Amino acid sequence: MKAILRKIYHFVLALIYCGDKYECPCCGRKFRKLRVINNNKNGRKGACWYCGSYERTRSYKLYLADFISHLDHKIKFLHIAPEEQLFQFLSNNGSIDYTAGDKRMEGYHYPKSVVDVDILHLPFEDSSFDFVMCSHVLEHIKDDKTAIAELNRVLKSGGMGIIQVPLDDKLDITDEEGFDENLTPAQRLARFGQFDHVKMYGKDFFDRLRQGGFEVEQFVFPHSVRERYGLNDDEPITVVYKH
Repeated sequence: MKAILRKIYHFVLALIYCGDKYECPCCGRKFRKLRVINNNKNGRKGACWYCGSYERTRSYKLYLADFISHLDHKIKFLHIAPEEQLFQFLSNNGSIDYTAGDKRMEGYHYPKSVVDVDILHLPFEDSSFDFVMCSHVLEHIKDDKTAIAELNRVLKSGGMGIIQVPLDDKLDITDEEGFDENLTPAQRLARFGQFDHVKMYGKDFFDRLRQGGFEVEQFVFPHSVRERYGLNDDEPITVVYKH
């Protein structure tokens, strides 16, 4: 019943705020404004009233839809901690053999097809996937070196992926909780901006990816696309390649 009422609530909000300034590529609806997130700090445009997609999720949908449209063969795709708005799109796409994985925790709902995985010990053979996607996961993990190595291990040579983290470009070196530290949720909130984060990444994040075996580039949509779909100006997509 709660799920039905929630769906009705978001449907009503979508009607109230309908317009033509922003378009959500995840649900296809259009709005005159987007829902405020954390006072829309750091250049944030806001969330979709109907499906709840954040700016980065909308950017992934645009990028992946274009990428998949150019495929000439079926690929194997691994998605760690899948975003709800992308799960349906990817799991029902005939161009990919889709595997979604997450560390199942009490109090959270997961679709039955989501595999219970530990990113530090992925249960897949070497070179299993053509594409790996892992967004806003590594900042929750102290041993990100092992997690990055695992993503690289299961990716085929010639494969690619998206590995995204919250990043402060004013930091040259990542600020992180040490292995011998045990910060409280309040301390993590004050230091890293969220109670369950153990890092705030700096510009050395890209070196960490390279040390893990990836080549790295950043993809930025044109200004007109960022404005139309309500994407952040300061959050390029971090694309990785394995050669």
